[in-house]
Amino acid sequence: MKGIIWGIFLIAVIFGGYVFWPSQEITRVKPITLQVEEQPVLMHEVKLNEYRENQLTYRFLINKVELYEKKQFSYLTGIKGVLYSSRSLDPIAELQAQKGELDNHSRILTLQGQVQITFEDGRKLFTEQLIFDPQKEVFFNRQKVRLEAPEGLTLADSLFYDLKTGQLQLTQVRMELSD
Repeated sequence: MKGIIWGIFLIAVIFGGYVFWPSQEITRVKPITLQVEEQPVLMHEVKLNEYRENQLTYRFLINKVELYEKKQFSYLTGIKGVLYSSRSLDPIAELQAQKGELDNHSRILTLQGQVQITFEDGRKLFTEQLIFDPQKEVFFNRQKVRLEAPEGLTLADSLFYDLKTGQLQLTQVRMELSD
């Protein structure tokens, strides 16, 4: 009889340990993460100024900015700006575009949609996309370019413009000279 009681007691302890012993899955805490898309910070009528060695290099007025802090990225709408010479305080060109994207870390600005640059000598450059690297002080693209000047119309397949030297390089150039 004692053997049966000890057997029942032993079975109860084993069964109780099996039922109430915490499993490995329960003791591991799994963080619950919700995949919530980051909401942008919206700003209107933003002035974006860039200085290098206490000298203004460009000034942009942007109608609307959607700033994504975690992504280090901003979407811009309605861009107008002025570029300044690195040798003097004089403006060298005015710029406008429908929209753009700004990498908040590298400060590289990609302008898109009816991009226009008007130079101080009256020349006008038109394209659909233009990339501005303020660290290197260059504009470049791999899009069709139209340059209107008093001498005539110039069409090209891409451009590279160095703000420091004022040199404009175009590829696959086609010209129509004015009379």
